[in-house]
Amino acid sequence: MHLVATLKLDWNEVSQVLGQLGNTPGIYPDVAMLLERMAARDDVKTMIEFGSGVSTLYLAKAALKYGKHFYSVEEAPRWSSMTQSLLKHFHVDSNLVLYDEHLFVPSCDLLFLDCSPPLRRTVLHKQKSLCESRFILLDDSEKPEFFVPVVSTLSSLGRLYFYSYNPTSRGDRVVMINPRDNSYDINEWVWTWRPRP
Repeated sequence: MHLVATLKLDWNEVSQVLGQLGNTPGIYPDVAMLLERMAARDDVKTMIEFGSGVSTLYLAKAALKYGKHFYSVEEAPRWSSMTQSLLKHFHVDSNLVLYDEHLFVPSCDLLFLDCSPPLRRTVLHKQKSLCESRFILLDDSEKPEFFVPVVSTLSSLGRLYFYSYNPTSRGDRVVMINPRDNSYDINEWVWTWRPRP
């Protein structure tokens, strides 16, 4: 899969540029397409991610394409700088900010949350408004030591529905989709729309 055509980003080029910057992609083309699919929804107006990288590039491009608001939050200056360089290479602007404990994060319709670093697992406790997001996408959810604390938090707040997104059956980089309630038929709009090789 060389091209996520609708956003006109060549995956191999993105990977190569990121490699030159000293990193590897944290998401793959299937997840990039899921992010675009989510951004295209009429009920998603504002998107926030915790943890920058390739996802920032795709979400920023999708936000521009569909006229959405997008904010990226990163807690590590090193990764923030790398993401800024990636965005600059592809001529993409983004609202990328460094996290600090006083940062106000607005409410959103879509939250893309990397489950792995501890700060991102606890951000839901500190920023309760994020728990009201229409959709929460949990990246790296294949790792129980990261995923279980996040699911515990969300479940305690009444968010009880979780759908695994892994259409290419990889053993890594599984994304869990957590809609706010069960009024969404996730299977209908995720599983009938799959990446093509």
